[in-house]
Amino acid sequence: MVGFWRTPRPRGTAPRVEPTGTVADDLERELRPAQARVTRALGAGIVALFWNGISWAILVSCYRDREWAGVAFLGLFALIGLVLLAAAVHQGLALANPRVSLRVRPGRLKRGATHRLTWHTEGAVHRLRRLRITLEGREAATYRRGTSTTTDRVTFACVELAELTALLELRQGETVFALPAFAVPGFQAANNRIEWVLRVQGEVPFWPDVDDEFGVEISGVDEEASPAERPAPPPEDMTRSADGALALRTEQGQVAFRPGATIIGAAGWSLPTPPRSAEVRLFWYTSGKGTRDVTVVASVPFAQPTSQEVQPFTLTLPTAPWSTDGRLVSVSWALELVVQPGERSVRRELVVSPDGRIVALPEPVPEPTGHASGCRKFLRSLAASSRKHGAGPASELPWSRKAALASAALPGNHEPWECRRDARTTGP
Repeated sequence: MVGFWRTPRPRGTAPRVEPTGTVADDLERELRPAQARVTRALGAGIVALFWNGISWAILVSCYRDREWAGVAFLGLFALIGLVLLAAAVHQGLALANPRVSLRVRPGRLKRGATHRLTWHTEGAVHRLRRLRITLEGREAATYRRGTSTTTDRVTFACVELAELTALLELRQGETVFALPAFAVPGFQAANNRIEWVLRVQGEVPFWPDVDDEFGVEISGVDEEASPAERPAPPPEDMTRSADGALALRTEQGQVAFRPGATIIGAAGWSLPTPPRSAEVRLFWYTSGKGTRDVTVVASVPFAQPTSQEVQPFTLTLPTAPWSTDGRLVSVSWALELVVQPGERSVRRELVVSPDGRIVALPEPVPEPTGHASGCRKFLRSLAASSRKHGAGPASELPWSRKAALASAALPGNHEPWECRRDARTTGP
């Protein structure tokens, strides 16, 4: 392994791997709903018809044959079918709600940049009592539990961008906002994902509420990031396998890199016989509650390896994902030298982020209980009615504030609209 500690001369660069998405960073983008209302209504209707068609057909057959045990058992499935039918009707009624369209500039969000969000509402805007627009970050992890597959989801960020009650503001308007410091680019793998959405929630009295989501992208380029603060390198500037036959190093022992940076390093091995193949892989992998995902971003194979050799390599990092530590999903980066046969390997862990530190996601946002949510909706309607008729001094307050004061006494109350304010709103 003579000369392995010397800085290697690059022999070529692996192809650059950019995150998915074709949105120009600086152009305005019209957002599309993550799921169209018609699609949701049709899906709910098809499921309801399929379930009810089968369960009720069998139930009627058992009733005619006077198989009362079967009638009692299938009655539960019939009740579930009625619930599904009610959900389908609910989605059908929601088709008549006002539709909100969103435009954002720049089209791909960036940390450290100022973004402008514009909205325009079509339809019966006068039916809306209130409209909220929030930016939400979510984790999702899929795993197997026994013979079934389960997906857990948590919302770790909720940033309020606009709260609208005036008719002119409901029709159209704009707001400016900036991303929180912990905002990381989203990604989607087979079993794990981090995603960001703009959520539009509108309250419609005596009718299904508006609840639409628009997916957004966060760029891996950080506008305000300072140079990466490199953690102290390990005692040795190289990583060796347990038997010392394989070694992997990066220039100056660096283990923290900014997104899009170039990694320069060297791989070495000392084996009794020449290996059939040897290559360095750059990859990221997930850990946490979900089934592990592994994605190889780039690799550098070494042609005709000898039994003892030191080979330089150069790899370029993509701009996403970043090294992340979340409640359900964590993302880690690594370099690995793999030698065949025998799948012998040595791994060097890396940190990929703008400041050289693993980004810790906040604790999940508390979910409201159904009882408190229903009570709050009633109190909001009552407060709005009081204001309309000028009942009492409380009518001088905005109805949303009165509802908040009234609902504050509810046990275990977590206001479902409660998000951190981080924007200013202007009318048309």
